[in-house]
Amino acid sequence: MQQIALALLDNGKDIPGYAELRVSLEGIEATEQAQEAAAMLLTERRAVFVFEQDVLSAQAARLIANIAALSAHTDGATSGGIVQIRSSANAQGLIDLGIQSGEALRSALHSGSIRGLVLFGEQIDGLDLHGVEFLAVQDWCMSEAARQADVVLPAAAFAEKQGSYTAGDNIERVLRKAAEGPDMWSHMQQICALCGQAGAPAPYETPEDIRRAMSGGGEPENSAQTVRLTAIQTDAPLCRIQAT
Repeated sequence: MQQIALALLDNGKDIPGYAELRVSLEGIEATEQAQEAAAMLLTERRAVFVFEQDVLSAQAARLIANIAALSAHTDGATSGGIVQIRSSANAQGLIDLGIQSGEALRSALHSGSIRGLVLFGEQIDGLDLHGVEFLAVQDWCMSEAARQADVVLPAAAFAEKQGSYTAGDNIERVLRKAAEGPDMWSHMQQICALCGQAGAPAPYETPEDIRRAMSGGGEPENSAQTVRLTAIQTDAPLCRIQAT
């Protein structure tokens, strides 16, 4: 990728940070294959760069962004763009709503700042939870976290609940229940119940209430593709999270 970026720079393309990028590529030589790839990117009308976030380093991800900018493929509507795939379903939806990453949780557990923890359908590989005084897990299968839990609560499976999810194109889409499962609470119902017990009742009763708040207060659309996510206000209640 460095060779392709260098070949694009040699073609006279200019982007913000051009000088810094040129310095970072010192000592790199573009092979004939890299030059052909660069020429292809420059002549193609549309190109989409797809990569998995957890596989590439942050430096590699920045290099892909630079290659897309140098080849004028950053406008997703007309010329292509970048698709960053995350390892977990709806991970982007959680990030859009301000939920911290697994690395933040690892750090807090390591420092001992978390004494009790409730996990809703999250499977964080290699996470040691034995140091937590109390751990509850709600999931539809026996996950690694569930095996370490003090209490395991049953959860509705993907096809047994309604709500929404955010796909790789950052568009929120409606998730409709396909089958009736056993009589058990969804993650949303469990969170709302916990909020009530903590003295901070959640203002939402249905997934539609949450989507309405996410979209700025408007009525949710009935189509399969609804509104683009907007950031939640920083003073929002802790229970303002996406139903999954």
